[in-house]
Amino acid sequence: MNVCKLLGMLAVALLVSTSQCAAMTATEIVYDTVGNNDIANAILYYCEQMGVDPLLVTATFEQESSFNQNAISNAGAVGIAQLMPDTAAMYGLNPYNKYENIEAGIRYLADNLKRYSGSDWQATYALAAYNAGPGSVDAYGGIPPYGETIDYVNAISDRYSQLLSLEN
Repeated sequence: MNVCKLLGMLAVALLVSTSQCAAMTATEIVYDTVGNNDIANAILYYCEQMGVDPLLVTATFEQESSFNQNAISNAGAVGIAQLMPDTAAMYGLNPYNKYENIEAGIRYLADNLKRYSGSDWQATYALAAYNAGPGSVDAYGGIPPYGETIDYVNAISDRYSQLLSLEN
């Protein structure tokens, strides 16, 4: 094969692979990341209902449970959203039902986003509250000095940034 033909084939291959790396919509990113259409559909539905960024929820639930409804933490948090049963009960929802678990998790995150809406650190404080409780965030005036919570917020922030970078 001559060099010109080989270079031409290489140029076409690069163009094709570059076009396949085109940005994705948030919906596509959620489906691709979650890998389960039922769970992705529920995340997208409840995010739309509650006005929450589905990429933030996806990053949060991925950190919480890797989208595993059977996950149970040492502290007793359950399901995809890793909710304490009392938190789900605040919303009249069952954390052992995956759809209600997702709904309650998104509602809880939405409530925390609203709670800190006047802050430049809204999402950061909301994530810290999701992990450590809003009482802890309020008591410390920000992220509480708990290693687990600091690592949690950093991990979700990093993952959220990665997911955002895939978006159009």
